[in-house]
Amino acid sequence: MVESQSSGAKGIDNAAERISGNEGGYVIVITRWNEGIVNGLLAGAQQALQQMGIADDKVRVVTVPGAFEVPLACQVAAERADCDAVIALGAVIRGGTPHFEYVAGE
Repeated sequence: MVESQSSGAKGIDNAAERISGNEGGYVIVITRWNEGIVNGLLAGAQQALQQMGIADDKVRVVTVPGAFEVPLACQVAAERADCDAVIALGAVIRGGTPHFEYVAGE
């Protein structure tokens, strides 16, 4: 039995039996950078979709070079007739390069 996952005061019920449309197409956009972190996020997203009753063949994974390309890939996926939902996954880590500041500033 799946427990209801309510969003508190908003009254949103995310229980699997309450969500319709599990026959649609799903796209997960991931980045190549920070592969160890992103692969963990991807595994979690795929597991969550499976728990919601979404078949593996309804999920496409699209890989982009980095965080700058994620929004465009999501837009392209969302505009497809066979896509009902887009999930964007990536990790930008503050470090020795200015990349974090460029991405976080956008």
